Amino acid sequence: MGGRLVARVAPLFFGFALACGSEQGTSPADSAESTATTSAAASAADQQAAPKPAVIPDQVTNLLDAIPGGSRIVVSGPSLAGFPAGKEFSEQFLPQFVSSVAKETGASEATIRAAFDGFDGFAGFGDVGADKPKPTVGGVLRFKDAKAVEDLLAELKPEKTAAGNYILGKSASEPTFAAWIPKPRLIALSNQEEALTRVVDTLSGKTPAFSASEHAKAVRADGIFAFGDLSALADNADAFAPGSFARLNFALEDGELIYKQFGTKVPRLSAVLAPTTHAGLGKLPGTPAMAFDLSLARPAGKTIADFLAELGRATGQDLTPSADGVLKGVGMSLADFDRALGDGLSLGFYVGATTLSDPSKLGDEATMLLALDVKDDAFAKKVFDLAKGAVKDPKIKFGEGKVTIKVDAKKVAVVELLPGAVVVAFGETALSEKLVAAYKKGDSTLAKNPAYVSFQSKATPSQLAMFVDYDQLMKAVPQDPSMKLPLSGATGSELVLNDSDKGVDAVLKGGAAVPVIGAMSALAIYGVRRYLSSAKGAEAKNTVGAIARGAVGAYEREQVSASGALKHALCQSAPPVPATVPSGTKYQADLTPGKDYDTGDDTAGWKCLKFMMTTPSYFQYEYRAGGPYKCVARGGPDPGPNGFEVSAEGDLDGDGKTSLFCQVGRVDGDKVTVGTQLFIADEGE
Repeated sequence: MGGRLVARVAPLFFGFALACGSEQGTSPADSAESTATTSAAASAADQQAAPKPAVIPDQVTNLLDAIPGGSRIVVSGPSLAGFPAGKEFSEQFLPQFVSSVAKETGASEATIRAAFDGFDGFAGFGDVGADKPKPTVGGVLRFKDAKAVEDLLAELKPEKTAAGNYILGKSASEPTFAAWIPKPRLIALSNQEEALTRVVDTLSGKTPAFSASEHAKAVRADGIFAFGDLSALADNADAFAPGSFARLNFALEDGELIYKQFGTKVPRLSAVLAPTTHAGLGKLPGTPAMAFDLSLARPAGKTIADFLAELGRATGQDLTPSADGVLKGVGMSLADFDRALGDGLSLGFYVGATTLSDPSKLGDEATMLLALDVKDDAFAKKVFDLAKGAVKDPKIKFGEGKVTIKVDAKKVAVVELLPGAVVVAFGETALSEKLVAAYKKGDSTLAKNPAYVSFQSKATPSQLAMFVDYDQLMKAVPQDPSMKLPLSGATGSELVLNDSDKGVDAVLKGGAAVPVIGAMSALAIYGVRRYLSSAKGAEAKNTVGAIARGAVGAYEREQVSASGALKHALCQSAPPVPATVPSGTKYQADLTPGKDYDTGDDTAGWKCLKFMMTTPSYFQYEYRAGGPYKCVARGGPDPGPNGFEVSAEGDLDGDGKTSLFCQVGRVDGDKVTVGTQLFIADEGE
């Protein structure tokens, strides 16, 4: 769900609302701007006793003053002038945006451009989570020129709600509601109308604003701010206890990401990974487009066994015994491995010369070089010899301390034992061999790069260091020309794990944090989305299994045929419940006799399956016998004319695209065989 919310926030905060239409005039938000007049006959005492009406200020400098306190997701950004790469954004993206809005709405490009040339910042919020089947997304856009906005509104003719707010994008699956607040030149937007009232109440001081929180103090005037309350989003105290959050600030040149995740199932990584100076990073050959060095150093008194035990918190199972058992099976031990393992793991990402002029070749030429610090070369040689004796594959060729694995016609993996390191290259054949040879030679390394030297001179010990060469990266990575960032030069960043006995308390900062923050934010959103969808998907998996067991049980019961003979047969098909797939919400089955799951008889439908669901569900459930089968069209198995299919179909994020879970079975002789694997299509939808 998180990914869909982000997709919705973008158009909300870059003009989708206006693209769908509004009209000149004022909305009910205006009523909060004017104070109530007092009757001339009223006494001074009466005037003193009367409560002061809520007033929206004429100027709203901090847009987080409009964001309700306690919001679970908050984002904000500056005007185009202050936006990272604002000039390039205006020149490249804005013309395309203006053109598309004009085509959609019929408004003139000149009017649209005049309004958005004065775009002066945004702030938004999201109330989402496992306990929010219908998420709320809202916020405000600020403009410099009220007349330019009102001219645009005059060209667009939307409908109004009973409360007087504008309905934008009515033809969309979920419309956007808006209110124009003239004096502070704000447009309030939300996918739910009641949220507009919350924004107005927050602006007028009736309810607390996010700007009063400790997190808001970190906002930068020249960059992007984002905050997520992970404990509220995930609703899992074991993995995201109170106090868990992610907060980022970044501008074009630098950024900072703070990530705190607490809980009984969260590994205390700071207790088992010590900070280092990342000397391995400087040993990488040449200048990679991107490089990382992860600390593997154990604090005094800690070993790999402690590290594995911490990782086991996530599953509740200590990984140490199984790992030690595997090593003992080949004549080694975890203690041997701990003595041999060095303090770092370095990874460099390299691109070929062709890719720098033609990014479409990235997939063909991209090559990674990994270097693992080793303290005991004899142990590494022992592991290598064991692999050499066990592997019998013509594509894998062993030499003296070196193995080459042919991946395909253009790519290989090369592993070579060197003094103090095990080096692995994977990618384009010639570049892989070249990088291993260069690492071995060691006369042209990243440590000689002036930008790297500058970064290292300011760096502090950390658990992770990274270095980015923008000159290569921006040329090598395919980008949308309209959104290409003007990044150049090279810089580095550090990830520090602060001491914590509650979980992970991490800070990522530095120039390289800009692209890394983007990647990590995407991963965080994806992770939360996957967690929420998997929690809901568990309902589908369990219920489909229960219905399938009901189908088997029905077949095993003896039925009386028309001739009076005893027989075994599958239940005939049962209708879908509900009739349509729930969209971003739950469905409560109708428990009235003869409705929903109380339909069918001894040979057909839900009564035959002896299945009933009394709790609300995110999915539509259906049982089909003999075909046609729903899941086949999505790539699922076909159990044939003597089979059955149980399906659960849901639209968890309400975007119209559905997830599908299917279990099939078929009659084989005198018994029913149920498939051992559940077919799943688009699980996160």
